[in-house]
Amino acid sequence: MRRSPTLPNHTTPPVTSASCLSKTSQQFSPLLHACLPKHGYNVVSAPDGNVAVELASRERFDILVTDVVMPGLNGRELAQTVTALQPDIAVLYTSGYPDQELESRDIVGAVSLLRKPYSAEALAGAVRRTLELRLPALSETPLP
Repeated sequence: MRRSPTLPNHTTPPVTSASCLSKTSQQFSPLLHACLPKHGYNVVSAPDGNVAVELASRERFDILVTDVVMPGLNGRELAQTVTALQPDIAVLYTSGYPDQELESRDIVGAVSLLRKPYSAEALAGAVRRTLELRLPALSETPLP
């Protein structure tokens, strides 16, 4: 009998709750909203990069999760603009594009890059690791 993989049951919340600003494809946005709150993260999604910048100018976020390639403001431009507003924000890029495309967008070598397609477990782990790189207090709690 084949069993479906399930998310581990994590009852310990992060040491500090984290707010996540998200600009990802419509395909992956529901996964962020379904998965990350279970791990203690508040998720705010923006329909485009300009709205994400507007949100970041009014509200503090701990992490930005953004696609690399998107119409209008691309992920790199969005990250640069948001980090200018919030220098301590962590940035997690997501992409299904090959390295050559990422090289042309100055993303190869980015501290945190999550390849598409990804699972809920991979997403939660990537968010956690990205926050640990930026927020040392979170490193006291084991990764999900």
